[in-house]
Formats: sequence, C-alpha cells, structure tokens
Amino acid sequence: RSLPPGAIAFRSLNHPNFTNGFAEIICRYTGKGEIAAVWHGSITEQFAGKNNVRFRWQTRPPANDRAGIDNIFLQVTNIDPANPVRNIDCRETTMDPKIRFNPPFVESLRGFAVIRYLALMNQATTPVLTWAGRKQLTNASQETDDGMAVEDLVALANEAKVSPWFTLPYQADDDYQRRFADYVHKNLDPQLVAHVELSNEVWNSVFYTQFQRVQREGQHQFLALAQQGALA
Repeated sequence: RSLPPGAIAFRSLNHPNFTNGFAEIICRYTGKGEIAAVWHGSITEQFAGKNNVRFRWQTRPPANDRAGIDNIFLQVTNIDPANPVRNIDCRETTMDPKIRFNPPFVESLRGFAVIRYLALMNQATTPVLTWAGRKQLTNASQETDDGMAVEDLVALANEAKVSPWFTLPYQADDDYQRRFADYVHKNLDPQLVAHVELSNEVWNSVFYTQFQRVQREGQHQFLALAQQGALA
C-alpha cells in the first residue's frame, strides 16, 4: 500500500500458454503508481498507458530445439498511499477482461470426469486454519496457505463441467469444514459430484507433518495400544 522513496516492489508472473515466438500482454490496474514488466531480454516493446502497461513476452532462444519461457516480474514504484496500486490484472491482449479462467486451460479439463484439487488447495502448509482466515478471492495470491479460494474451485468445476475432488486441509477446524461443505452444496452444479478427502495420504510418513498429527490423534484414542495388543 506504500513504499519508501526509491523503493521497488516486485511480483512474479507465471507465463501464459505459448511455446514459440511471443505473447502480447496487458496489465490493467487501479490506483496511482507506476508498473513495468522486467526480466532480461524476455520483455520487448513495452508501453505504459493510463492505468495499464502493454508488453511483448518473448521466448528465450531455443535449446535442444525447444524454446524456453521465463517467468517475469512486475515492478511497482511511486505508489500513492492515498490511492495505492491494486486490482492488478495481467492477461493476453486478445482475452476478454471479464473472464476468470483461461479458456484453453478450462478446455483441457473437459476430457476428465474428476479433477483432484490437491495442488490447488495446497493443503499441507498451514498450521491452523479457520473460516475467517481462509483464502478470499481478493487475496494477493491464490497459492499460499490453503490455496485457491473455494469460490474459484467451485466455479472452475462448474465451467469445465468436471466433478471436483477436494482435499480438505487436515489443519482446518470443524467450522471451516462445515462452511466449506455448505458452500459447495449450495453452489456446485447439481449434475456434478463432490469428492472429499481429508488431507493427502495421512498414512504416508513422507508427508511428515500431517502424518505426525494423525499419529498423535491415533495414540490419543489408544489406537496404537490396541494395535500393539492385537499383535501381541
């Protein structure tokens, strides 16, 4: 919301769907400040307009007959604290600014009956999770903490017409799980089926943090002692 004089804020952008040549990008925003795209030789033909910046995102010279694509950074400077830069939206210049998901991505999901949301829900990272502290559509990132907002998860399933497989965070309290389920029940296309899994492979010690918690809860219920007695 503000920067000290001369300071620069950076934001990483994942590249769009292109493998050779270039993509034309526009970043729109509200508020007062200056935005530019930066990353060595990957950015060319950059123009700043009123509350937007346009640029060409180039592929790198091909290695082994395959062009490389670098992620780039948005550079934000001279923010006005009374009216800071916000609502940044970057997409191909040919894409409708009103759509939420990239159409080729949605189309790529339509050949499946079920999509597992393991990575999108990022369920193995947050120590404690409540509904009040959950991810919102307005958050700066949909990758951290509990991953993508439930509104986006449901909207993506509805648009792609595939049944979602939710991996609920094991750190989420009962209220979070109840409210999550209620939202899905009210908003998921009734022709789709909601599949629900608590965390991911809680029996697998490779995922050590969640494995430890499940082990402790099992010991609290004397399940470990019962197993030892049965084995004895």
